[in-house]
Amino acid sequence: MKRFTIFSLFIILSVLTSCKKDKETPEREDNNILREVSGETITRYEYNSGKLKSIFTTMNYIFSYNGNYPNDYLQGNYGPVKATFSYDGNGRVQEVVIKPINRDYDDVKEVRHYEYYADVIKVRVVEEIKDDTYEGSIYYYINSSESFLEKIQVERGNEEYLLEFVWENDNIVEICRDGKYVVHYAFDNKKSPYKKIFSKNCIFSFNQNIVEICSKNNVISTFDDYEYNNEGYPTQRKKTTENGHVYIENYVYK
Repeated sequence: MKRFTIFSLFIILSVLTSCKKDKETPEREDNNILREVSGETITRYEYNSGKLKSIFTTMNYIFSYNGNYPNDYLQGNYGPVKATFSYDGNGRVQEVVIKPINRDYDDVKEVRHYEYYADVIKVRVVEEIKDDTYEGSIYYYINSSESFLEKIQVERGNEEYLLEFVWENDNIVEICRDGKYVVHYAFDNKKSPYKKIFSKNCIFSFNQNIVEICSKNNVISTFDDYEYNNEGYPTQRKKTTENGHVYIENYVYK
């Protein structure tokens, strides 16, 4: 069985990191809380007192916290999976448990424990696959003065690498792996529904919606033809991949 991996190099970046701080705004009823994204797969978001409680997805080999950049959690044909979040007394993510829904895989799960320091977040990863246990660590280095993510160091088994980030207008526009591999992002000028979910819980998300991903000057995937509601949030996304495949995702809000 193939072991888990952390990042997809073509749709790169871990979701659970520190967030860029936003200015305080008065609380008011919000009808643009993302509940579901449906297309070839379905992802549902559940909340408790305004905090993200769990995420369910039908993706059969890759778990995605955030539609912008999936992570290779639970890689294998485990069927639908669910992630459950718990928080510390300061409202920060403390633990994430990721498990397949199918009871045939009760002996498969991934647990991530979060430790917060001045300029770094350490995530201890424990993977259990039947009788085997694997451990590793992910370090998120934060610019404490500006509160943005500078780099991620991954140490997991025989796999070690460094991701570094370039920011522009509060979005990551470039990612470099070990000083070599570069991915570029382009965005629309509308609102990302994921930022509303994740940033308040100190989980990273882009501010706008990705319209293009490029690597080494070649387009890898293009996200285009968004439709929006009156508040500027996407209600539909038409995605065209590098091989010409097109599929549509629909967004359902509160």
